[in-house]
Amino acid sequence: MTVTKTARVAAAAAMAALVLTACGGGGTEPPGLDGQTDVVTSPPPTDLDEPPASGESTATPPPDDDGGSEPEPGFTQPYLPGDEPNVIELPDELPVEPPDDATDDELEVLEGVGRFMASWQAVLFGADAELSKVRDTAVEPQLGRLIEFIGQAEQEEWVFTGEPMLLQARDVSVNGDSAEVDLCLALPGWIEFRGGSVSPYPSPERYIVDMQQRSGTWVASNAREQDAQAC
Repeated sequence: MTVTKTARVAAAAAMAALVLTACGGGGTEPPGLDGQTDVVTSPPPTDLDEPPASGESTATPPPDDDGGSEPEPGFTQPYLPGDEPNVIELPDELPVEPPDDATDDELEVLEGVGRFMASWQAVLFGADAELSKVRDTAVEPQLGRLIEFIGQAEQEEWVFTGEPMLLQARDVSVNGDSAEVDLCLALPGWIEFRGGSVSPYPSPERYIVDMQQRSGTWVASNAREQDAQAC
């Protein structure tokens, strides 16, 4: 998922226009855990001055029946200042760079981490529980934190913009249906908008993410920030 150039310009212009203030959540921990936009363009019109070839039909052919001729629209982020909408995509999974010696089982866990982090990123970008698919990628107590943040963000008009998270697993340990991932995440170009205030958001972060296997799928049950650990 990538923010469009127009959207990035709009966000940067908004940041320049507003006084940078420290937001309540702009600490070292992204809330909720305790990158191409498709530009839809119409095809060029047919040249009406050019006659059709001999024997060629002038009737407009029906659209291909592919389940929908129009591309799916992107997600428009809420609560951002300015008149230019910020339209982005919400991926189902973010890539996680594995350790060099990762096993197949560990790689499967990291796929689950990538799905969870995509959901959490979508929540921070303003998506609700349905669009972010948090109920498919997280369980309690982590799920409850994200649901709680969705409600708080709506009340406070709280949203983030930026490039997709960059994720690197420093270590993965699997024990049956449980796993633990030492995860570094960078938030390139992230900006926090909250109740009319705006500020850059710090990066990187480091977390221990607890994963559980439920019905053959790895989901996140907890994420613990590692304050003293640098990435």
